[in-house]
Amino acid sequence: MKLPKPEVLAQNEGAWLDAYLADKANATKQFRYRHHDIKGQLTRETSDKCVYCESKIGHNTPGDIEHKVPSAKQEHLHFTWANLTIACTECNRRKSDFYDECDGFLDPYIDNVEDMLEHHGPI
Repeated sequence: MKLPKPEVLAQNEGAWLDAYLADKANATKQFRYRHHDIKGQLTRETSDKCVYCESKIGHNTPGDIEHKVPSAKQEHLHFTWANLTIACTECNRRKSDFYDECDGFLDPYIDNVEDMLEHHGPI
């Protein structure tokens, strides 16, 4: 379940998006979603786990803020709360900018993942 949007994002989302779209090469404007309040809320809502592989965030990776729909595909979602989540560095790297509207990743915020997968234990 998605937790409430952090206050810092609620107050700044529109201005941050405008500034980012006007100057996409500026790292300060691009990565404002990395604010500690935003990352903390994302980590809490996933119970300190990667949204994809469920590895413990902080165990072997500090966790990356992940855009479910990559900004490279839909830049207007760059600071949209519903589009942000947390992933381990490896899953974030492997996903890269993949996005297929018809054949995408399961979304644990809206999909009932347990009903869509079969668990067979260790192989």
